[in-house]
Amino acid sequence: MKKLYMLIALVLLMAIVTACGNNDTKKSEASKDESSELVSQPYTKTDFLMGTINVVKIYDKGKEDVLLKAFDRIKELDKQITTSDSAKTSEVDKVNLAAGKNPVKVNDDVYYLIKEGLKYSASSSGSFDITIGPLTSLWHIGFDDARKPSQAEIDAALPLIDYTKVKLDDAKKNRILRRKRHGDRLRCDRQRLYRG
Repeated sequence: MKKLYMLIALVLLMAIVTACGNNDTKKSEASKDESSELVSQPYTKTDFLMGTINVVKIYDKGKEDVLLKAFDRIKELDKQITTSDSAKTSEVDKVNLAAGKNPVKVNDDVYYLIKEGLKYSASSSGSFDITIGPLTSLWHIGFDDARKPSQAEIDAALPLIDYTKVKLDDAKKNRILRRKRHGDRLRCDRQRLYRG
């Protein structure tokens, strides 16, 4: 299971880094010869973002500026999917708050992330479930009031975990409807979405 989490984290990091690439064909063809030279010691930046340590290494000579772009992209994604801020303003928070009430329009990044998360949830038969938020939030890890929840709290949260209740509407693109279960709401967990 740990290997699956590492694979997901690696895929996400690759997607983030490649999203910072240059789409201008002429520029990329012209700089192909320049960027083909590799450095023996990569340009490296490490930062704690998205609840984990992120390390990005660039081996192309003269491309150190890509590090800042990569970390800017990670910060941008973190703002869109964080579920730990008290303001509840992220895209994922909006989905969680509207669960069972109405569809929620989200941006392309979040839609893609949730869609891919659902694929992993399905392929693992729920062992990796992006709706584990009601359970993981009980511990409140990373906050001053972190604690071990009671067994009764855990038992009450377990029926709320069910990735099959997340419905995507590809026809309307970027619309997500999450259904209620047992009078409470399912909630996506950001750790499951991007880190595992």
